[in-house]
Amino acid sequence: YGQYIVLADGPQGVQIVDISDVSNPVIISEAYSLAYAYDVSIVNDIAYIAAGGSGLLTVDLSDPNAPSEAGILSLDGFQYDVEARGDQLCAASAWGGMSVLNLTSPLTPTVAYTVATKGWAMALAMQDSSVLVMDGEDGAVLYDLSKGEPILISGLTTDGFMVAGTFDGSTAILLNKEKGLMIVDYSNPEEPKLSSSWLPLMEGRRVTMSGTTAYVAGGFNGVRVIDLSNANNPVETDW
Repeated sequence: YGQYIVLADGPQGVQIVDISDVSNPVIISEAYSLAYAYDVSIVNDIAYIAAGGSGLLTVDLSDPNAPSEAGILSLDGFQYDVEARGDQLCAASAWGGMSVLNLTSPLTPTVAYTVATKGWAMALAMQDSSVLVMDGEDGAVLYDLSKGEPILISGLTTDGFMVAGTFDGSTAILLNKEKGLMIVDYSNPEEPKLSSSWLPLMEGRRVTMSGTTAYVAGGFNGVRVIDLSNANNPVETDW
């Protein structure tokens, strides 16, 4: 967020870090310090925080030195992940499925739809009008949000437990507790196809992409850098 990092800091709630001097990051403020923050997504000057059993937290970041705790919204399930685009927000709510919220009034989001998923919605990734839900034992499930109400496009069921992933509209990089890193072709969204999997990475927690390179937060396995320029032959380039 500009010269700041807004950090979902687990049992420390939300921490605001000034990184104007990248060699000396400084925590300057906090919000909801008594909540457990799992993930954060920012739209304009508002941060939305997935806060487990506490629901969805809203923080006004207009003054990063004094963030305002704007509200707590109770949601079904347990909030692990949240992502916002424009006037829509989606939350991965574990056994509560996926919650879709309206952000027309940014400081007071309202629940528009709740989608019951077969597994536990652990994480999600939004791309344009689509959202891909990492649904635990039920694999990855793709929905269309272009008409507001989520419409099921496809499901990819795999062995193991899907915990996280990233999605650019044509390719998904998924993290599976038992299968490692999985690369899925979504060029035909209705028929996703597994391109390859990479078993050495067995403790992937989060993943993000830059070009054809994946950066994986691997828990006790550290940060892994994986070259996916050939999706059929992933190569780890750094650890």
